Amino acid sequence: MTTQHGLDLHRSLADLAGAVDDGDLAARMTAQVGRMVGRVRRRRAARATAVGAASIGTVAAVTVGAMALGGRGGDPGPVPPATEGSSVEPTPTPEPAPTQEAAVQALAEIVAAAQRPDAPPFPECGSAVPGEEGRFVVVDLSLDPGPYEPGALLEGTARILPLDDSTVLANGPVTAAYVLLTRDGVVVGRAGYDPEHTDLLEFSADDPYPLPALGNAVLCGLDGAPAPDLPLPDGAYDAYAVVELAMKEVQHGDGTATSRSDTVWARSDPRAVEIVAP
Repeated sequence: MTTQHGLDLHRSLADLAGAVDDGDLAARMTAQVGRMVGRVRRRRAARATAVGAASIGTVAAVTVGAMALGGRGGDPGPVPPATEGSSVEPTPTPEPAPTQEAAVQALAEIVAAAQRPDAPPFPECGSAVPGEEGRFVVVDLSLDPGPYEPGALLEGTARILPLDDSTVLANGPVTAAYVLLTRDGVVVGRAGYDPEHTDLLEFSADDPYPLPALGNAVLCGLDGAPAPDLPLPDGAYDAYAVVELAMKEVQHGDGTATSRSDTVWARSDPRAVEIVAP
C-alpha cells in the first residue's frame, strides 16, 4: 500500500464522520479517524523498516558468499594497502653476516702487502715489524693472551721506558698506547682510534710512564683505506703495544744531555694472543 492509499482512507473516514448530525459523536469519530490513520502509518513504517533490514542482511549474505566462493582455488586478489593508522611495519631484511671466508681472504691480502716494493711503513696496516737495530725506547706491555672473540676489544697496560739508565723527554700520547695484532710479522689489525691528546712526557727505567693499551680484533684497512669491517679470523696472533714519540732530550746517566728532534715508534716485545669464535 502506498501513502496515497493512506490519504484516501483518511478522507473517506473523515467524510463519514462529517455526515453524522450529532456533534459529540462526530468529534469522537473524527478522533477515532486520527488514531486509526496513525496506527496504519506506524504499521507501514515498521514494515518498511523490517523490509529494509532484511534487504541489507540479504546483500551482506550475498557479499560474504561471493567472497567465500571467490577464495576457492582462485586468486585472492591484491592485498589492500595498510592505512595510515596501521601499526604493522615491514620487517627489514637482515644484512648477511661477514663470512669467515671473506675475512681469511682479506687477511691474506694484507699479509702479502708487506712484500710489495711500496710496502707501507711501520706501524701501518700491511707493514712488517722492524728488527731490533736502533731500538732505544721501548714499551712494556701487559696483556691477557685470551682467547678473544673475533672483533673483541683488547685491553691491557703499557709502560714507556728507555733501555738504559737515561731519562727521556718526549712529546707523546697521554690517553692510550696502540695494540697492534700481527700475523707472520705483518700488521693485520690495529686499534680503531687515534690518540687525541699529547703532552711532554718524562720517563726513565726507574720511573716509566704508564698508559692504558687498547686494540681491536678486527682487520685493518690497507693504504689508508677504511677497514673492511671484518673481524680477525680464528687463529694465533702476536700483539704489540706501540707509541709515537717526538723526541726532545735524552739525559744520560753521566750527567750529559743530548737534544733530539726526531720521531720514533716505541714498541713492546710480542705477546701471543688467540682469537677463537664462540
